Amino acid sequence: MLLRVATGDNWTGIMFDCMVMPPDCDKAAGTCGSYLAIPFFLSFVLLISVILLNLFTAVIIETFEKTHEQEEWKLSPQVGPCAPRWDRVDGWVTGCSACTSTGGTHEQEEWRLSPQASRD
Repeated sequence: MLLRVATGDNWTGIMFDCMVMPPDCDKAAGTCGSYLAIPFFLSFVLLISVILLNLFTAVIIETFEKTHEQEEWKLSPQVGPCAPRWDRVDGWVTGCSACTSTGGTHEQEEWRLSPQASRD
């Protein structure tokens, strides 16, 4: 029932049902309500609204931060001249240089991306 109130789905109807007073209810059966339902439901709805607003804001801020971090991944001017040579080495964009098999062991080839290596 509180989930229905938290989503805002006719929560005022539930609040009014919790305020039923005699002669519409039976005190012996425990079906009567109280006017304390008004502050309870108002404070509950307000609290849940603030929590959901904070959650929504946190998701937007986290997405913004991830986008900002991805922009920082762009190549700096010092790395830029090496990028075309690295593309030739790492054609599948794995982030590693090619591995060769020699006698059952794998040795990683060493590639130098210095300006002198790009001249040859």
